[in-house]
Amino acid sequence: DVWQSRVWVGEYFTAISFRDSLVGWLGSASGRIFGTTNGGSIWTELGRLFLPILNLRFFSSVYGFAMGGLLDLAGVVARTTNAGATWSAQSVCPDPVTDLHFLDSLNIIGVFGGTDFGGIITTSNGGSNWVSRFLSIWGRPLALAVRTPAEMWSPLGFTRTYMYTLDSGVTWTSLYTPDTTEVYDAVFTDVQ
Repeated sequence: DVWQSRVWVGEYFTAISFRDSLVGWLGSASGRIFGTTNGGSIWTELGRLFLPILNLRFFSSVYGFAMGGLLDLAGVVARTTNAGATWSAQSVCPDPVTDLHFLDSLNIIGVFGGTDFGGIITTSNGGSNWVSRFLSIWGRPLALAVRTPAEMWSPLGFTRTYMYTLDSGVTWTSLYTPDTTEVYDAVFTDVQ
């Protein structure tokens, strides 16, 4: 494979998601969302949230979410059901949403946080309504890695800890990282 560079003047990209080798999306710190249908040769602006976008997750080629926000101001989730042609944004918590995971098309869990404590957001109706819950675990959840529908892990970065659940997000526990290393992302390659 050959990598090509493209200069984007005045834009700082903070999120990228590809559905397949051709269809993908970019999110920026200024809240702009771009899409491609040809593997990134051409990008088209699809919308703007006016808050920084930290992540993009898609369930299908047409149904997905952009998420982000500002510390101590708003955690925002924007949903698209038409491949990004339009976005419907809503404030769902007081700090930026950093990641989401689809348990199925209707049941979604996500993590959010600021500089002190983090929390989770959940929906059971595909993102029409969200419920947020602060956790009494110090740190900012930065990603959500799901091994099974019951077991999920989230690295907490500068605190040198993870938070994890073994009961689908009902209860969460913190655990120090190996060698007290700062961890900022986590992925399970074999999701069961």
